[in-house]
Amino acid sequence: MSAKEVGTVDPADQQQPAVPEVTDITLEAARKQKIHNLKLKTACLSNEEYVQDLHVSTWSETQRQKLQTAHEKAHELLAAVEGGTKWSLTEAYDIRKLMRVCGLELSVRELYKPEDKPQFMEIVALKKTLNELKQHHNKTRTVSFTGTIDNAIAKLEKIEDELRRSQLDASEMAQVPVAMLKNVEDCMNVTVVQTALLGNEEQIKLQLEAIKKASDIRNVAIADGEMAIAEEQYYIKAQLLEHLVELVADKFRIIGQTEDENKQFSKIHEVQKKSFQEAAAIKDAKRRLKQRCEDDLKSLHDTIQKADLEDAEAMKRFASQKEKSERFIHENLDKQDEAWRRIQELERVLQRLGTERFEEVKRRIEENDREEKRKVEYQQFLDVCGQHKKLLELSVYE
Repeated sequence: MSAKEVGTVDPADQQQPAVPEVTDITLEAARKQKIHNLKLKTACLSNEEYVQDLHVSTWSETQRQKLQTAHEKAHELLAAVEGGTKWSLTEAYDIRKLMRVCGLELSVRELYKPEDKPQFMEIVALKKTLNELKQHHNKTRTVSFTGTIDNAIAKLEKIEDELRRSQLDASEMAQVPVAMLKNVEDCMNVTVVQTALLGNEEQIKLQLEAIKKASDIRNVAIADGEMAIAEEQYYIKAQLLEHLVELVADKFRIIGQTEDENKQFSKIHEVQKKSFQEAAAIKDAKRRLKQRCEDDLKSLHDTIQKADLEDAEAMKRFASQKEKSERFIHENLDKQDEAWRRIQELERVLQRLGTERFEEVKRRIEENDREEKRKVEYQQFLDVCGQHKKLLELSVYE
């Protein structure tokens, strides 16, 4: 990527996070730097014009000495231009440009940030509910579900520990076991059929004993010839049998009612299946996010490598051009020395060479301007890439 790909920032882009804003202070600093650069170039070019004027003088020896002094000063001023010229960008290289250039998919708002805090209070609430279920009034069911509840609490504690060391929001994940928890609670509220029948069976037992007692009294009365007593016991037994029938019917009613309550157990598979599907959906979403992050990281790495190569090539070109320029200036001075020896007949040649020097210095100053600006743009590009890279790596880790 060439640093020239940095385009104009529109107002919406400047609101992106981790992007430096263009403030009045920044603009003022850039203005002052521009003035400073202009002063350096003006001083250098003014001196070059002065050098050029000296070439037309007829006082060859005096002019040659002045020219030597001017050349020395020119060398210092040129070094000052190359060493003192800096650039302050007034346009920011923002995330939108980075995403467009690198072909990234994820925006900053989709990534985890260092300042994000873990959200796990729903997990703590689930643990509290499970601990309350262990104290359920239906002790028979509590014994049956103790292992399940303990395993669930242990897993939730492990999840909570992991969350405390992360930056994840567990709100969505905490909703997955809610239906299962409600189903377990409903199942624990169901009465065991044997428990439900305790009172009824006790009454039936007492009723059977009363019937047996009436039969025994009747048999004794018949043996003793007490027919009135025997007849009375017949009526008593009939009443007891009628009540026994009612108790047996009530027993079947209790059994049916308990079976209806036990239908909660039939929902377990359905609830488990739904919970597994929800958990799988969350895992798939996180897996896709991780894959997208890794793809963006690869694209970012590739773009940075390409930019590094282009930067290295640009620096190599600039160094080569500067070396060529140095050779040119030295050769130019040598030619000027030769021209001074032939000043009378080669004055026009000397003047032409002075003009060439002026144009070369001017071109070199312009080239230096472009190079300094390019290096600043490239450095800002690296800074933005570095910030976004950290966010992506953090999201992949999480």
